[in-house]
Amino acid sequence: RGYYYYWAVDDFFLVNRQIGDVRLNTDAGNFFASHAANWETPSSQADIIPLLVDVENIGNLDAEGVSLTATLLNEAGVTLDEASLDYGLITPGFVDQNRLFDETFTMPTDIGSYRLVYTLNWEEDEEPLNNSYTSNFKVGDNVFSKCEAADATARIAFPDQQYFSLGAGYHVANGTTAAGTQLYIEKLRLGISGNAADAVSGSVNVSVYEWNDLNINADVDADDGVGIPERVKVYETSILVFGPDTGLEDYIIELGADRVALKDNQNYIVVMHGLPLAATDQYRFMAADSGANPDYNFAATAFAFGQGSVDGNLPDGSLGTITDNPLNMSRIGTIGGTGTADDNDTRRLFQVNNFAALCEMHISSLTGTEDINEDIAVSVFPNPASNNVFVDLALENVSDNVNLQVVDIQGRVVMTQNFANVKADKLQLNVANLNTGVYVINIRTEEGFTSARFVKN
Repeated sequence: RGYYYYWAVDDFFLVNRQIGDVRLNTDAGNFFASHAANWETPSSQADIIPLLVDVENIGNLDAEGVSLTATLLNEAGVTLDEASLDYGLITPGFVDQNRLFDETFTMPTDIGSYRLVYTLNWEEDEEPLNNSYTSNFKVGDNVFSKCEAADATARIAFPDQQYFSLGAGYHVANGTTAAGTQLYIEKLRLGISGNAADAVSGSVNVSVYEWNDLNINADVDADDGVGIPERVKVYETSILVFGPDTGLEDYIIELGADRVALKDNQNYIVVMHGLPLAATDQYRFMAADSGANPDYNFAATAFAFGQGSVDGNLPDGSLGTITDNPLNMSRIGTIGGTGTADDNDTRRLFQVNNFAALCEMHISSLTGTEDINEDIAVSVFPNPASNNVFVDLALENVSDNVNLQVVDIQGRVVMTQNFANVKADKLQLNVANLNTGVYVINIRTEEGFTSARFVKN
């Protein structure tokens, strides 16, 4: 025999539950929080940190008395600075955005790792897990970077574009050390795809520009709209890429005698321009995913630096001034753009926020025996070379000892050789056993230091 059971429901009640929930918009899909302008900044170039994060009421209660606290901590957890911002009333469904703190933080100058923590405060909030966000950054010795090099595993290209650029922008606060010694751009570290399926024949043009964002829009425009250029090129080189197995993922460029003297309060942008030979080819550049690590997303930071007096919808629904704390400065994260084979220096470059390019800028005072002597005449031939390279050197006086040091793209010394009693001579290096690639010859004489670059076939 079968037995049958059933439930009988007599009444239904639909209850409109009152939920209080305000949150920081710092999840992957809605991220908008300002933090340090770089992943790593040299201690001599400590910058300000503007404070801004979007706040949203995702509950169905009026949130009154909301405040936001920003705290700067060192790696030991010691509080270095703190600021707060009162939001007052935030109505249900409202996103309170683009609101700057009155205060800014200043980066510490001690080398180390630091944290910027935003904490949202409201007594009736039922969901505290979306009320805090932590950003990390580093203060180092001499490196500007937008990401940790080990995280730059993505190979980036603009879809269906033969000619495109990728790079990064850095603000130099001080062109000299505290003692007044001139600082220079000494080295660039770039991520250029060396994957056999990606690398193609052609060249990558690398340029460094002084950038003056005349219209404060955080884009690198050809000009400010009235014909005044926004960028001035201060360094350029070309990397010949023969493909397919180039091994260029972590590429070092020593500027040597072409090093760039830095200026106070100047923005610099380092840009890689891909110039493949075939119309169907693309270069790819190495970058880190900012979705996986929002420390590499500089959209809100660039916005906050350029923020002036902004009008918009206030939390109570009225129109008014959201913020009147203009910094009117320009900072930029990763930049990219597309164009033609001959428009590298005028191509519009815009901020890219979903990844951070491996595009480091290393600075140095170049003191002591490594002072570069631009008066030393040097040339290298043949270039490219297969077996022997000749360094044609012209000194004012006889140098008892001249040292030639060959360095590969990873910065490793692969050959060194000394020569005696050199003045105007052709110095021969046997490079037959070197791997195919680009090399730098560091030349040390009693009259100073210089360098030259050659390609090994």
